[in-house]
Amino acid sequence: MNKENITKMVEACKRFERLHDADELFGERMSRMMDLESADQQFKMDWDALLEADDYEFCHDVAGIHRHADRTSYPAQIGGCFLPRFAGQEGNS
Repeated sequence: MNKENITKMVEACKRFERLHDADELFGERMSRMMDLESADQQFKMDWDALLEADDYEFCHDVAGIHRHADRTSYPAQIGGCFLPRFAGQEGNS
């Protein structure tokens, strides 16, 4: 995970928190960060496209990643047939 991607994940978390009462709905920012990092490892997320997306598309991916993350191991596996709209390609976890 490079510093640029970490910065973009923090930006995504802050945006999501502004759009929703995310702390009550989805837990702490650290949990969201770990879910996003796991999604990046699994799907090679296109962070620039995600951050430029409209609110609906953006929230679809961030909330969907959180909802479908299997946290029994780290990195979490994003399952439930969920594919983020801003996924690049599946990577090697």
